[in-house]
Amino acid sequence: MNQVYVVNEEHRATEKNPLFANKNEEVLVYHESKQFPNWYLCKVRSSGKEGYIPKKKF
Repeated sequence: MNQVYVVNEEHRATEKNPLFANKNEEVLVYHESKQFPNWYLCKVRSSGKEGYIPKKKF
């Protein structure tokens, strides 16, 4: 996929080390998780951190 999207809604993570992106922040989207449908591996452009974000959030 490798496209830039904008976060449209805050998500409160329950993981120990969550990926954090503000509303309206740009994220680079790589691909959908095979294990968790509708979750995508993303990279936050401002911080460079990577993690999974649910599709409904971008």
